[in-house]
Amino acid sequence: MKNKELAIIIGIVLLILVGGYIPNNMETFKLLSDKRKNAKKIGTNLMASDCQNKCAKLKNCKYIQRPRNLELWDKGDCYMTDDDYQYKVGDRDGGSMRTWRNKNYVTPKPPEFVPGTDYGGPSGSIFSSRNQAKKYCENKTDKQGRKLSLCHSDQVREYKDGSENVCDSGWTTDRRGWWVGRYRGSGCGACGNHSQYWNSWHASKSSAHCCANMVE
Repeated sequence: MKNKELAIIIGIVLLILVGGYIPNNMETFKLLSDKRKNAKKIGTNLMASDCQNKCAKLKNCKYIQRPRNLELWDKGDCYMTDDDYQYKVGDRDGGSMRTWRNKNYVTPKPPEFVPGTDYGGPSGSIFSSRNQAKKYCENKTDKQGRKLSLCHSDQVREYKDGSENVCDSGWTTDRRGWWVGRYRGSGCGACGNHSQYWNSWHASKSSAHCCANMVE
């Protein structure tokens, strides 16, 4: 065997042993975390293979990124996007980060607002803090047996494609109130004197808007 061929074979073996995966799942598009605005560091002093292995063990890790100046065998920081669905943005990636996709990633079911007075109480005035509402939801299950979590206001807004009124002022992870999807008259109890807006009114205490399938 010629020396050149032997050197190539040795090089390939070293890449597999030291660098881990051959980067056939490297992506060329940009992610929201390309400038680390939406990035979550999940490791330091990691080779590319270590970074990918760590991602594979996380339920919500679809993409990982490493600084572009690092070779596969170089150790460095490892990032994953922390937006719920890890969207890609823009065109071909020429930024500061290299991106790999976790081929074993399974897209989670979308979060779903679970309405009902049993989560808000007849008066809608139960919890004096967001943390109380959060704990309440986490101790509940819906009729399908799904564990619940405190909703983000987006999930409340998207109930029935955003065309329905929730009519219950409650806590979410980011705000208090309820979504008004359609006009339902004016006056006390109408819960929607115009449509498509978030009503932030609340009493001293509020109910809890609970959701299924929230990303951990």
